Amino acid sequence: MNFGNMLVIVFLSYFSIHIITMLFFRDKRVALQYTNEKLNELRKVPIKTVEQQKEFINLRYPKRQKFKWNWNIIPTFILRMIMFVGLIFCYSWLFGFFSLDLKLWQAILFVVVFPFILNLLLEKFNIQKGDLKVFLR
Repeated sequence: MNFGNMLVIVFLSYFSIHIITMLFFRDKRVALQYTNEKLNELRKVPIKTVEQQKEFINLRYPKRQKFKWNWNIIPTFILRMIMFVGLIFCYSWLFGFFSLDLKLWQAILFVVVFPFILNLLLEKFNIQKGDLKVFLR
């Protein structure tokens, strides 16, 4: 297995976990949709007040809570690692089955283009909207 294949496999595994999370956990999906709707409303206002600016910044870059240790972190971490490693093995098997051998430049091109395509797909379902297209303006 070359470096290009491994780069694409790790990248696909990460995005697969993100998609699975968005599909199966409705509360996270609804919270993200609500945040995006509020952000869109605030983006439409041409001149924002100080309170609106603070609300926009708090929605766009939410503050993290202080870290509190509890024992639920360990099973969650282990489950996420098992999912990640399992997806890496599945994608490795698929790449071997279809005998895909990507060069490094192809892998870098895929890593750059795939998020834009995924963003367009997520925009269709109103899960995420236009975050990556800002860089193309």
